[in-house]
Amino acid sequence: MAELRYQITGMLEEEYKRRSCIEQAAIQQIQQLEVQVSKEQTKLSGALRRLQESHELADTQAMEIKKLKNALGRLDSALNHGRVCRSCSCGFCPMLLELSKCSIEGSLDLRPSNSSNIDETSENQALLEWRPDEASASDTV
Repeated sequence: MAELRYQITGMLEEEYKRRSCIEQAAIQQIQQLEVQVSKEQTKLSGALRRLQESHELADTQAMEIKKLKNALGRLDSALNHGRVCRSCSCGFCPMLLELSKCSIEGSLDLRPSNSSNIDETSENQALLEWRPDEASASDTV
């Protein structure tokens, strides 16, 4: 009977050691997974921050493009009327006529003498147009 008790005690100790090893391996695996999750969360937060910054930049650039298109439209309108303020040396007085109430001191005819510049306005506007869908598609390639 004592021999049987000794064998059972030995078996219990071996089972205890085996379960202890399994528990230690499981704890190590859990720790490794926690480290991996932490790294992935850091990567995700960085990617989200960059995405937000790119959206803010895209909004800023869209506003700048809108302002440039409006300025180009005002310039084209002034050029089509053929009037520019002679007292201003900046050359952009037609864009500022509304804002500065600049008086026109004689006008200069700035309309092109040949017909090759007729499509220039549409070409300039085509160059200024920005399509966010096309830009994002080219960035992902």
